[in-house]
Amino acid sequence: MSPKRKFSDLVKEGLEKPVDFLKNALRTNDLFFSVDDEQRERMLSKLVHLMKPVQLQPNEVLITQGEVGDAFYLIEKGKFEIFVREEEEEEEDGTEIKVGEAGSKDAVGEYALLYHTPRTATLKAFEPSTVWGLEAADFHDIRQKMAQWNVERFEQRKNLLQSISLFG
Repeated sequence: MSPKRKFSDLVKEGLEKPVDFLKNALRTNDLFFSVDDEQRERMLSKLVHLMKPVQLQPNEVLITQGEVGDAFYLIEKGKFEIFVREEEEEEEDGTEIKVGEAGSKDAVGEYALLYHTPRTATLKAFEPSTVWGLEAADFHDIRQKMAQWNVERFEQRKNLLQSISLFG
């Protein structure tokens, strides 16, 4: 098994950012449904600005099972095979079983960031692929802002209802 490469080691600067593709793919992701439309659009613009490109060739690993998550990824083009090591196999050279595939518009890597758990699978490029990554710190910053926006929205609605004599 090759040594772990950090997200920053994978980044390939200089690619033109497909802003519309990224916004549309993120717009449909469940992670970002909890805010209203106006806030979602502001957040999507910030997310897209922070995302960085990663290009992988066939058999290159994007995510390795068991490692700490350092980024969330959105696949622009290409295809990845998803492998899981058998549970009783604790050694790095344990048997991996293919459990699925991921392709364009799929988001990967978010669970390790959301739940602060090790990666649950290994993703290997099946063909030349381009993904856009968001570093863990930026991911958590955006999620924290979303929570803050939701609290503010709740407070505004509560204040509105309290100002109506029927509910006050």
